[in-house]
Amino acid sequence: MSGSLKKKKNLFIPLVFSFGAKIENMPVEAFLRDPTKITNSLRAIQGHFQTDGILSYGYRQALSEALGIRSNNINTALTDLSEKSLGQIKERVQDLTRHEIIQTAVEVAKRLRVLLPETLLKVAVMGPWTLANRLTNLSVEALINHPQVMSLTSKAVLNFVKAMGETGIDLLIIHEMQVPAMNGNDQAKKLLKRFYSPSYNTAKFYDVDTYMMIRELSFPEATILNKAVNGLILPSEMGIEALASFKKISVAIPVSLLEKEPDEIEAYLIKTGIQEAAKESRLQLLTTSSQIPGTINKEFMIRGIQTIRETIL
Repeated sequence: MSGSLKKKKNLFIPLVFSFGAKIENMPVEAFLRDPTKITNSLRAIQGHFQTDGILSYGYRQALSEALGIRSNNINTALTDLSEKSLGQIKERVQDLTRHEIIQTAVEVAKRLRVLLPETLLKVAVMGPWTLANRLTNLSVEALINHPQVMSLTSKAVLNFVKAMGETGIDLLIIHEMQVPAMNGNDQAKKLLKRFYSPSYNTAKFYDVDTYMMIRELSFPEATILNKAVNGLILPSEMGIEALASFKKISVAIPVSLLEKEPDEIEAYLIKTGIQEAAKESRLQLLTTSSQIPGTINKEFMIRGIQTIRETIL
């Protein structure tokens, strides 16, 4: 990847992935396992939208599926935390890169790196806290008392990062639904560092910029987390005063914004302080808070993306 684009400020890379299944006219489940269809659709998407980069693989459930958890079926989660059950998960973690869904992600990234050498490749993955929650149905606060589970899920994320780093990707987004409250909780801060440092350091080794996106994030928690991890992605709904308090910011906007009229989009970017941050070169990455669904109006989406690009340039 050309270093000039990677160092550029005001990067805009929306989460567009499963939308490719609509382009290929095939069920999402089949699409997720077909590297040729994924590659073709993502090339077409990049040709249409001309954003700074593309999401080379965005199936957030990839890790949980590789560890034996299918879809949102809680009946497939661990029924106990016995040595036998954890041993089975450990084996799956060790064999993670042999799983079909992970091999597909790797293959797509390899192909896109060759086909789109001047395009930033971004990958999204479930974070260790959310993965542990999916495996056990325990809350993130309860998981603080189960470091053996967290060690397994952080190792799974690490193995994924290693595999994707080898392909030459440029950016990694770690998605968490929630992390333990940091305010006044020194133990949670230590655990955060313990379970994220290996993946962050490995990504750095491969020259991959890593970001963290947390769905449930308050401003006080954001100020603490921003000191603990690099590349924290803030929700645009946090407000202009909150966003203005950070020297450098990465922001996630709601997908619904893309279907608004151009003047509404521009007004929103001004109201939230995103446009100002872009003008001041404080905006590092702008993305969407979730994937763009296949049901979105294609023409509106193209218009919305173009409006956003013009507003933050």
